[in-house]
Amino acid sequence: TGFADYRRAWLIAGTAASLLPFAMPDALSLILPRASAIERGAHVRLVFTYLAVIGASAGFCTFWALSMAGAQTAPFARAALIGLFVALWVPGVLLDYLPVADERGDWQAKRIMVLAVFRTVLTGWAVLTWNELDPVLACLSAVSAMRLAVVAIYAQQRHGWLGARVRRQDWRRHIDVAAPMGLNDTLSTLRRQGDQQRRA
Repeated sequence: TGFADYRRAWLIAGTAASLLPFAMPDALSLILPRASAIERGAHVRLVFTYLAVIGASAGFCTFWALSMAGAQTAPFARAALIGLFVALWVPGVLLDYLPVADERGDWQAKRIMVLAVFRTVLTGWAVLTWNELDPVLACLSAVSAMRLAVVAIYAQQRHGWLGARVRRQDWRRHIDVAAPMGLNDTLSTLRRQGDQQRRA
């Protein structure tokens, strides 16, 4: 049903956004305050690159799995829309971390609130206009693209990430900081999901 597919889309996107970043965005809060301007740009670009790659990979895998499962799981077009939503939602999680690392929590909170309201209004309009799931998924993808654009523009204005050069030592340093947190977050998320499944 449409509601089941809507829940499936959010479940996949939420799980991917929780597990796949592996604390790479979290590490910015520890790295940026002690880094030079050049290093800050490099680390922001590094995280953007990582999130974009894992987001695109998760989106493709989602589309492939749903489309291979056949029409009973999700029609081809719907599988593509869910995959697109996942691919855009995962890298957009940087909006939850980068402004905090820059100590601009108030700026972040306002943007997140505006995006949440806009998402509610847009998806509500889609439901009332078409009463079908596919337009709702398209609206979710559009809002996810806006969310990603907001943090990309912010990162460029604050850190010039598009012109930054990422060195091998930047990757090593970032992974050294992120890996322990990522492992802990992954185990905590899996434990929490296991507890929820047992209660269900």
